[in-house]
Amino acid sequence: MATSALKDYFTTLGQRRALEAYSEFAKGTAWSVPLKMDLYDLSREAFTAAGSLPAFERIYNNLVSYWQVFRPHGADECWNAAQIFETVRRELVGFDHASGVSLANFDNDKRHSVMFSFMALEGMKPNAGYPTMTVSKFLHFYNPSLFPIYDTAVVWNKVFARFGPDYRAFCNAANLDPSADGAAFLRNYVCWASSLMADAGPGFMSAFVAWLEDELPRKRFVALDQAFLGTLYATAFEFTAIGAARAEGF
Repeated sequence: MATSALKDYFTTLGQRRALEAYSEFAKGTAWSVPLKMDLYDLSREAFTAAGSLPAFERIYNNLVSYWQVFRPHGADECWNAAQIFETVRRELVGFDHASGVSLANFDNDKRHSVMFSFMALEGMKPNAGYPTMTVSKFLHFYNPSLFPIYDTAVVWNKVFARFGPDYRAFCNAANLDPSADGAAFLRNYVCWASSLMADAGPGFMSAFVAWLEDELPRKRFVALDQAFLGTLYATAFEFTAIGAARAEGF
């Protein structure tokens, strides 16, 4: 089953093929399903109501050590956990998971305001340009319903390498600059993900949760909040897009 568009993987048969490919890709890596679920438990504690800096510090330590989000810089050259925690909660107010904003309802009004919020995070890491990867990974755990993870090795070199024409076509149709970088690119990436989720079939998220049940040990799955799993739109997009690229040989 060869396909020519990423949207084909947001159908019933395409989703199944993509998630099977993702499962093979992610085992034993930082992208593994059990590790992501552990971090989501922490993210809900960190960003619910008054929040919990200690819970966020555990996410921060994992992203710094396991995901190496500050490479090639040392953590002492970048924002510390408290600064990221406070700045994200201040600048992204209204875009947290509790707000209900997700890829399923991300509209044109939100796409303009979120980019200015992204711009406020530019100093998180002392890159020559905008720290797209670093910002995306911290924001993903702020709201895994809305912000998909971006990185160079997996997303750019695989998903965009295979489906770059889809992205450019989407941007042109949506009056977004397909050559944009930095905060504008990150905004475009969220918008592209939102458009694909909007076109997915009505059973897409329930099928995703059923796949999670197969991927996780029974006791671990049962312990999770099933309603919360059904809101992981950005995770579902991310896993499907990466799996689709993998299924296509990337």
